[in-house]
Amino acid sequence: MQIEITDLFTKHPHKADVLREAIEYYGSLLMSKALCRNIEIDIVGRGVDEMGSKEGSCIWEDDYIRPRCFTIEVLDTMDDEDIFETVAHEMVHVKQMAKGELKERFTPVHKQTWNNKIVDTNKLSYWDLPWEIEAHGRQRGLFVRFVEAKQKQEMFGYD
Repeated sequence: MQIEITDLFTKHPHKADVLREAIEYYGSLLMSKALCRNIEIDIVGRGVDEMGSKEGSCIWEDDYIRPRCFTIEVLDTMDDEDIFETVAHEMVHVKQMAKGELKERFTPVHKQTWNNKIVDTNKLSYWDLPWEIEAHGRQRGLFVRFVEAKQKQEMFGYD
Protein backbone atom coordinates (compact mmCIF):
# COMPACT_ATOMS: atom_id res chain seq x y z
CA MET A 1 0.00 0.00 0.00
CA GLN A 2 1.34 3.41 -0.88
CA ILE A 3 0.42 5.92 1.84
CA GLU A 4 0.93 9.67 1.76
CA ILE A 5 0.25 11.70 4.90
CA THR A 6 -0.15 15.46 4.56
CA ASP A 7 -1.12 18.63 6.39
CA LEU A 8 -1.33 18.58 10.19
CA PHE A 9 -0.11 15.01 10.51
CA THR A 10 3.27 15.90 8.99
CA LYS A 11 3.90 18.25 11.93
CA HIS A 12 3.86 15.21 14.21
CA PRO A 13 6.20 12.63 12.62
CA HIS A 14 5.65 9.94 15.27
CA LYS A 15 1.87 10.25 14.97
CA ALA A 16 2.18 10.06 11.18
CA ASP A 17 4.29 6.88 11.49
CA VAL A 18 1.77 5.22 13.79
CA LEU A 19 -1.08 6.33 11.52
CA ARG A 20 0.73 4.73 8.57
CA GLU A 21 1.06 1.50 10.59
CA ALA A 22 -2.64 1.62 11.45
CA ILE A 23 -3.67 2.08 7.81
CA GLU A 24 -1.51 -0.87 6.75
CA TYR A 25 -2.93 -2.96 9.59
CA TYR A 26 -6.54 -2.08 8.77
CA GLY A 27 -5.88 -2.81 5.11
CA SER A 28 -4.40 -6.22 5.95
CA LEU A 29 -7.57 -7.17 7.84
CA LEU A 30 -9.94 -5.84 5.20
CA MET A 31 -8.33 -6.75 1.88
CA SER A 32 -6.07 -9.32 0.27
CA LYS A 33 -2.33 -8.69 0.09
CA ALA A 34 -2.57 -8.39 -3.70
CA LEU A 35 -5.26 -5.73 -3.48
CA CYS A 36 -3.39 -3.84 -0.74
CA ARG A 37 -0.27 -3.65 -2.93
CA ASN A 38 -2.29 -1.75 -5.56
CA ILE A 39 -3.95 0.78 -3.24
CA GLU A 40 -2.77 4.37 -2.87
CA ILE A 41 -4.06 6.43 0.02
CA ASP A 42 -3.52 10.09 0.81
CA ILE A 43 -4.45 10.95 4.40
CA VAL A 44 -5.22 14.62 4.90
CA GLY A 45 -5.91 16.37 8.19
CA ARG A 46 -8.60 19.03 7.77
CA GLY A 47 -9.97 21.72 10.05
CA VAL A 48 -13.57 22.25 11.09
CA ASP A 49 -14.01 24.96 8.44
CA GLU A 50 -13.25 22.39 5.71
CA MET A 51 -14.98 19.34 7.22
CA GLY A 52 -18.13 20.94 8.58
CA SER A 53 -19.94 18.41 10.74
CA LYS A 54 -18.09 15.40 9.27
CA GLU A 55 -15.32 13.61 11.15
CA GLY A 56 -13.97 11.92 8.04
CA SER A 57 -14.52 11.15 4.39
CA CYS A 58 -13.20 8.77 1.78
CA ILE A 59 -13.02 9.87 -1.84
CA TRP A 60 -11.91 7.80 -4.83
CA GLU A 61 -9.53 9.78 -7.02
CA ASP A 62 -9.05 7.69 -10.14
CA ASP A 63 -11.62 5.32 -11.63
CA TYR A 64 -15.10 4.98 -10.19
CA ILE A 65 -15.43 1.47 -11.64
CA ARG A 66 -12.33 -0.04 -9.97
CA PRO A 67 -10.79 2.71 -7.83
CA ARG A 68 -7.32 2.21 -6.42
CA CYS A 69 -6.39 5.78 -5.42
CA PHE A 70 -8.17 7.33 -2.45
CA THR A 71 -8.07 10.43 -0.30
CA ILE A 72 -9.12 10.05 3.31
CA GLU A 73 -9.86 13.35 5.03
CA VAL A 74 -9.94 13.43 8.82
CA LEU A 75 -11.00 16.18 11.18
CA ASP A 76 -7.66 17.00 12.77
CA THR A 77 -9.05 18.56 15.95
CA MET A 78 -10.24 15.19 17.29
CA ASP A 79 -8.24 13.33 19.91
CA ASP A 80 -5.91 10.56 18.73
CA GLU A 81 -8.29 7.70 19.53
CA ASP A 82 -11.08 9.32 17.50
CA ILE A 83 -8.70 10.01 14.60
CA PHE A 84 -7.51 6.39 14.48
CA GLU A 85 -11.07 5.06 14.78
CA THR A 86 -12.28 7.43 12.05
CA VAL A 87 -9.47 6.26 9.77
CA ALA A 88 -10.58 2.65 10.46
CA HIS A 89 -14.12 3.64 9.40
CA GLU A 90 -12.85 5.26 6.20
CA MET A 91 -10.64 2.23 5.45
CA VAL A 92 -13.78 0.11 5.42
CA HIS A 93 -15.04 2.43 2.66
CA VAL A 94 -11.72 2.00 0.81
CA LYS A 95 -12.27 -1.76 0.94
CA GLN A 96 -15.89 -1.43 -0.19
CA MET A 97 -14.96 0.65 -3.24
CA ALA A 98 -11.78 -1.24 -4.13
CA LYS A 99 -13.62 -4.57 -4.05
CA GLY A 100 -16.58 -3.22 -6.01
CA GLU A 101 -19.10 -3.63 -3.19
CA LEU A 102 -19.90 0.10 -3.20
CA LYS A 103 -20.04 1.77 -6.60
CA GLU A 104 -20.93 5.22 -7.77
CA ARG A 105 -22.44 5.65 -11.23
CA PHE A 106 -22.96 8.86 -13.15
CA THR A 107 -24.89 7.93 -16.30
CA PRO A 108 -27.62 8.42 -17.08
CA VAL A 109 -28.12 9.80 -13.56
CA HIS A 110 -26.02 9.74 -10.41
CA LYS A 111 -26.67 6.66 -8.29
CA GLN A 112 -24.92 4.41 -5.83
CA THR A 113 -25.01 0.64 -5.81
CA TRP A 114 -24.31 -1.78 -2.99
CA ASN A 115 -23.43 -5.30 -4.08
CA ASN A 116 -24.87 -4.52 -7.53
CA LYS A 117 -28.22 -3.28 -6.19
CA ILE A 118 -29.23 0.36 -6.61
CA VAL A 119 -29.65 2.16 -3.28
CA ASP A 120 -31.91 5.22 -3.24
CA THR A 121 -29.96 7.42 -0.83
CA ASN A 122 -32.81 9.95 -0.80
CA LYS A 123 -35.11 7.43 0.87
CA LEU A 124 -32.71 6.18 3.55
CA SER A 125 -31.21 7.76 6.62
CA TYR A 126 -27.41 7.95 6.70
CA TRP A 127 -27.53 5.33 9.49
CA ASP A 128 -29.48 2.91 7.28
CA LEU A 129 -27.12 3.02 4.31
CA PRO A 130 -25.62 -0.49 4.08
CA TRP A 131 -22.06 0.77 3.57
CA GLU A 132 -22.34 2.95 6.67
CA ILE A 133 -23.77 0.09 8.72
CA GLU A 134 -20.70 -1.99 7.85
CA ALA A 135 -18.22 0.87 8.42
CA HIS A 136 -19.70 1.87 11.78
CA GLY A 137 -19.95 -1.78 12.78
CA ARG A 138 -16.28 -2.48 12.07
CA GLN A 139 -14.49 0.74 13.03
CA ARG A 140 -14.17 0.12 16.77
CA GLY A 141 -13.09 -3.48 16.37
CA LEU A 142 -10.41 -2.56 13.82
CA PHE A 143 -9.08 0.14 16.13
CA VAL A 144 -9.04 -2.13 19.21
CA ARG A 145 -7.25 -4.90 17.28
CA PHE A 146 -4.63 -2.40 16.10
CA VAL A 147 -4.02 -1.17 19.65
CA GLU A 148 -3.72 -4.75 20.91
CA ALA A 149 -1.30 -5.68 18.11
CA LYS A 150 0.76 -2.55 18.77
CA GLN A 151 0.94 -3.32 22.50
CA LYS A 152 1.97 -6.92 21.79
CA GLN A 153 4.63 -5.69 19.37
CA GLU A 154 6.01 -3.27 21.94
CA MET A 155 5.83 -5.83 24.73
CA PHE A 156 7.34 -8.80 22.90
CA GLY A 157 9.12 -7.12 19.98
CA TYR A 158 7.05 -8.75 17.21
CA ASP A 159 3.73 -8.42 15.37
